[in-house]
Amino acid sequence: MKTRLFKTIAFLAGILAGMNASAQDAASPGTVSDQYRIGIDVQNGKLSIHAHLANLASSEICCLPAFGQRIGERLSQPHIKDAQNADVPVSIDDSGCFPIPNALPDLFVSYDLTIGELPEDRVWLASELSPLHRNQLIAFPGESLFIERHARETTNTPQTTHVHIYSDSSHPIVSTLSLDESSSGGDNGISFVAADKYELVRSYWTFGKQRIVTASSGRMSFILSIADDWTFPVESVERELIQILDDYDSWLGQRTPEHIAIYMFNAPHDADYHHGFARRGGLILQMGRYASSNAAVRRILVAHELFHLYNGEGLQYEPDDYAATAWMREGMTQYLALKSLVRLGLIKQSDVNSWMGQSLERNPQSSQTHRKSSETAYHRGYFLSYAIDTQWSLYQTSLSLEGFWQFLAQSNSWTQLHNNASIQKQLELYSGFDFSAFFNQFIYGQQAVPVNDILKVSGICTENYKYAANTAGFSYTFRPDDAHLYVERVDPNGAAKLAGLRVGDIIVPQKDTSWQDNRDKQLRVIRKDKQMQVRIPVIQVLSNGVKVGMCK
Repeated sequence: MKTRLFKTIAFLAGILAGMNASAQDAASPGTVSDQYRIGIDVQNGKLSIHAHLANLASSEICCLPAFGQRIGERLSQPHIKDAQNADVPVSIDDSGCFPIPNALPDLFVSYDLTIGELPEDRVWLASELSPLHRNQLIAFPGESLFIERHARETTNTPQTTHVHIYSDSSHPIVSTLSLDESSSGGDNGISFVAADKYELVRSYWTFGKQRIVTASSGRMSFILSIADDWTFPVESVERELIQILDDYDSWLGQRTPEHIAIYMFNAPHDADYHHGFARRGGLILQMGRYASSNAAVRRILVAHELFHLYNGEGLQYEPDDYAATAWMREGMTQYLALKSLVRLGLIKQSDVNSWMGQSLERNPQSSQTHRKSSETAYHRGYFLSYAIDTQWSLYQTSLSLEGFWQFLAQSNSWTQLHNNASIQKQLELYSGFDFSAFFNQFIYGQQAVPVNDILKVSGICTENYKYAANTAGFSYTFRPDDAHLYVERVDPNGAAKLAGLRVGDIIVPQKDTSWQDNRDKQLRVIRKDKQMQVRIPVIQVLSNGVKVGMCK
C-alpha cells in the first residue's frame, strides 16, 4: 500500500550518506563521521537502510530505531558486518540494543523498516500532516530511521553524522537540522551535519518554514518547532510545556526522557482541528487557527500527548492486546492530563466539565457499552479512570492514579509488555484492592459504566439538552494512500447534496475554514479530471447535548 509517507520520501529518491571520500572531506579535522544510505521501495512501503557507524568504543551500546512496536510496523533482523565484510555476531536485547564487540571501531549495519501494512487509524498520522497539497508542511519521525549510540562520552574524538539528501523534483528541501551548505550535492540536493546524536536520532525533518526554540525542563531538554504561520507567541507554548513537563517529572522522574522534539503544525483545512501523536522521540501536533488560539484546547492536547511519552511510549503494551488496552493507554492518559492541568492552574474545572460533556455528546455509547473502537475506548477509559480514583477517595486512602503511575515507574514491571491481566495485577499490588469484579464487568465484559453515579460522588451532575448545530450536510475523511480530503458521506436531503457534492469527491476548503460556524463553505471540488468551485450554505439542526456541572 502506498502511503503518504512514502510519497513524501519518494521526493528524496534516496538519502545517500556519501560512503565515499567527499563525505569525509566535509567533516572537520579530527572528526569521524557516521554515514547513512537509505533506499526506498514505495510499492512495498519499505526503507532499506545501510549505516556505517564509525569510531566505536567497546563501552558503547547501539540501539536500533524505536520501530516495530506499533501494530503494522516491522523492523527486520539487522545484518551487521565489519570493515572486511565479515558477519559480526551480537546479542540484541528486547529493547533492540546491543553492546559493541571489542576491537571493532567500525560497523556496517543493514536493516529494513516496513510500514506499508499500517491500519488506517495509524496511517493518518503521516498523511494528515499535509491535507491540501504535497508542498505544504510534511514530517516523519527521524527516530524511525537512525541508530542510537549511547555512552559516546567515553570517546575522545568528536562525532558527527553526515547525511546527503537528493530530490527528484524541483521543490526545495529544508531541514531543521544544521545544514552544511559547503557540501551541497548539486542543484537538486543539500547535505546536513548532525553534530549531536540527539539532533539526528530525535529529530524530525520538516518541509516548510518553522520557528525553532531550544529549552529545558528539569532533567529534560526539548526542541520546539512551531509553524511560522501561527499567530500567538512561541513563548506562551514554551512556558506551558515547561510547567506540564515539570509536573510529570515530579512523580515520574526516573522515566522522563532526556530529550524530545515537539513539532506543531497548522491545519489549514479546519480551523477547529486539533490532533496529535507521540513517539518515543517526541510529538507531532496539528491544530487549526481557532483551536491553537484556544488556550484550553491547546493545553489539553499538549498535556495528553506529552503523557504518552510515559503511557504508550515508555510503558509498552502487548501488540495482540493493543486494542483492548486502549482504555488505559488513551482514557487514563486523558484523565491524568486533565488533572495535571487543573493542578497547575492551566485550565479550570469548568473546562474539564465542558470536555466531559462533549465526550458524552459525541460518544454516548462509550458510557454504556464496551466496544473495541479506539475512539470509544478513549472516552470510556476516561470515566473508568475517574471511577478508580473516586473509589480510592471514598475509602479515604492516600491512593491516587498519580501514585499508581509513580509505583509503575519505580517497579521492574515498567520494562515489561503489558496487557489487561498485568494491568489488573499492578493495580492490585499498588492498592491492595481486589479489581477482579471491576475488570470482569467493565474491561472484559460489556457492562455500562455508571457515569452519572461516578460523577455525583464528586458533586457533579449531567443534564441533557437540545441545541442548534451548524451543518453543511456532508462529512469528509482522509485516505491512507493520499493527502487529500475525500467526501465520505452526503446527507440525502442536505445542502451539500443540492450543491452537487458527491461521495468520493476531493475537496479543498478555503484556508482556515471552520466547520462549526454558520458561514457558507467555499470549496474547490476535484472530480476525476474536472475542477469546480462550490458554495455550500450552512443550515442549523437540533442536536442532543450534555451539560456537565456542579449539582444544584
